[in-house]
Formats: sequence, structure tokens, C-alpha cells
Amino acid sequence: MAVIWHYIPYCCFNCMKIALTIPGFSAHGGINVILEWANRLSEFHEVTLMTSKLGKHQWYPLEKAVKVTTDIYLKKYDCLIICSPHHSFLLESKHLPEKCFVFMQMLEDKFKPHDIAWQRACKAFYNSKFPMFYISEWNYSEIKRSNDQDVYLGNGVNFDLFPLETPEKENVILVEGWEPSNPTKDVDYVGAKVAKELKKLYGCKVLAYSQLPCKEFMEVPDEYHVKPNLETLNNLYMRAKIFIKATKCDARSTAPLEAATKNCVVVRGIDKGDDDLFVENCYKVGYNYNQVLSAAIQAFDNPEKAKKKAEELQSQIMIYDWFYWMAKVREVIE
Repeated sequence: MAVIWHYIPYCCFNCMKIALTIPGFSAHGGINVILEWANRLSEFHEVTLMTSKLGKHQWYPLEKAVKVTTDIYLKKYDCLIICSPHHSFLLESKHLPEKCFVFMQMLEDKFKPHDIAWQRACKAFYNSKFPMFYISEWNYSEIKRSNDQDVYLGNGVNFDLFPLETPEKENVILVEGWEPSNPTKDVDYVGAKVAKELKKLYGCKVLAYSQLPCKEFMEVPDEYHVKPNLETLNNLYMRAKIFIKATKCDARSTAPLEAATKNCVVVRGIDKGDDDLFVENCYKVGYNYNQVLSAAIQAFDNPEKAKKKAEELQSQIMIYDWFYWMAKVREVIE
């Protein structure tokens, strides 16, 4: 008698009930990364987002298979991934699943350095006994962990949301993070000051977007967008020849990678962080007005070299995409 084989999806054999914590659903790079993890894990497992603050997520889509709950009953899950210090209190639960992980996207204690309760939550998160996923070498070295089960990862780009394109560029620059939202961001307004000078030198149009309304250097941007939606972001990246982001420090920003989908030349001022960015694929300098301005001038004055850097960064994000990184996550948790 002939044997008839039926295809059974992989998840039928190894499907787990996975909970990921999320602090909220604002339009924020770190939130979008958690949503991306949830979406991609839901292809193989039953995934629930656990939050203490219900709200409609912004422009980043959430798969219908992903559940959202405020219920913190942990016994029903096979795996828990705590994605920020907001849920550090779960580490003390007596009902933790067999598999537990923490996912550090940034040294978040630096966001609120004078908040004692927040500092305590961050310390508990960093010192967890459970394996840690982390995306920044300097973040990890600063907390001085020594767990051989910890896993270093990167962020990808969702090419369905940010399609790869090579548009003709206008004489336009785009500044991300114009207004600082916490002490690690552009507190000295380096991006705004550089944009002002470039506008004078090259007559370029200045586009900007930020989490907060414009308060300083309001006369400089020709367009200013607060928490832009997906369509607006893609439009900004399409038009901008040079993308400028300046912050004191970061872990691993997603914005330069999104900009790279449209072959923007990235000028990055930062003292620590952004492991994806190198001298070969962008103009990466310190968080300093003169250095960022000099880098941007180089990008304007040597367009062929700048173009090669942009092409290199776009090639890099095509290799190290979400499929690449999530395969590593699944290898660990499964």
C-alpha cells in the first residue's frame, strides 16, 4: 500500500507559548523592534505581548496571530522574554516559565538618571540570572555581565515597510531627532546647528523629524514632522540625499538602517554605539558640532565617495536582515 506523506508545519512539532513584555505602543524604534520580534516568532509559536499600558500601536503593523494582554499570569507560558526594565518585577515571580530571557536594547538607566525607582528596576534587569539578548557591545561591557549564555544580536529592516529603492536625490538633507527626548540624545542640538550651516553653504532644503515638537532653531527646517507615519518616513528617506543623526550615545539605532533602504548617505555623530555603522558605510564621527559638520561637508563635496558608502550600507542591511537575526533568536529559545 502506498504511503501518503502530509506536510506538517515545523511549529506543530515545537510550538511554544511565548510571552514578550512591551512597555507600550508608541511610535518608537525600540517598540517597533519588539513588535517585529513578536510578528516573526508568531510564524512558529503562539505569541502574546504582555503590557501594563494598553493602547493602539502606531504605524508598525502587528500580526493578527499575536495576542495582547495585561494579564501577567505566567504559568500558561513556556517562554518569557522581558524586553525592558519596565517589567523587571516579573523576575521576582515564583511562577516563571522554564525558559526565561531578558532583551536589553539600551542602557535605559541613562534615560532617567535621577529616578531612584527606575534605576533600581534597571539594575535588576541588567543583573538578571537569565540569559540576555543584547544589541550593543558598549552597553554590554558597561554592565559587566559574565554569562556565557548571553547572545549578541543586531536589528534588521522590514523591507515590506521600507522597500529597497535607489531614487534620484534632490539637494535635501534630513535630520532625525531634532529635539532631545532624554539626556542621551542630541542635547546640544548638533543636528540642528549643522543643518543651519549646511543650508547656508549649499542652499539645501532641510527636512526634520522627531518625537517632540520643534522648540529650537525653528527657522531652519523647511519641513518638520512629529512622530511621522510610515508613508511620511519613506517619503522623507526618498527625498533626502544626506541623513544626519547626532546623539551623545545610543545602543543600535534603526533610523540610519531605514534611511539606507533609500540609499541616503548617513552622517552619524555619536560617542558610543550604533554597531552597524563603520567608516566604510557612512560618515561616523564623535558627538561634536565641528566633526559632524566636517563629515557632512565631505559628503557634499565628494559625492562619488559618499555614494559608495551609501551603497555599502544598503548591501549590508540586505545581508543582515530580520531573517538572519531572528534565526539566531529562534535557535536560542527553541
